[in-house]
Amino acid sequence: FHRRWAKRKYCGENWGGPCSTEEYVDDDHVSISQSFSEGSKYLHAECLRQANISSSFGKLNVYFDGVKLSPDGAEIYVDVSFGTLEVYLPKDWRVIDQVHTSAGAVNNNMRSNVMAGDAPVLTFKGRVSFGSLEIRYV
Repeated sequence: FHRRWAKRKYCGENWGGPCSTEEYVDDDHVSISQSFSEGSKYLHAECLRQANISSSFGKLNVYFDGVKLSPDGAEIYVDVSFGTLEVYLPKDWRVIDQVHTSAGAVNNNMRSNVMAGDAPVLTFKGRVSFGSLEIRYV
């Protein structure tokens, strides 16, 4: 008996299939989900309140330099597994890290300067499993 090989469709340019990417953008809510690929997203919003970002088995860069936060602040829910999520934020935002890690890491390159009392507040929530969340400032 000869072994039968099943045809499989893998993600990526050289593997013959499109990657799974979903994106929903509203003025105050953003949702991005990406798996088995590498990509970048540039967000634009006038009053962001919430973002849901999911990345698995790949690398995702998300740029928030075109975003203004809600006066009440905003929350980002992250779900990273077996990959890397790099988030680029404006320098004057205050960041609160409430992300849970399981065999993963959250790296926040905090600056030593003191933020103004009225600086926009961005809270990170969610989980990182077998991957990393990199918070960078531009």
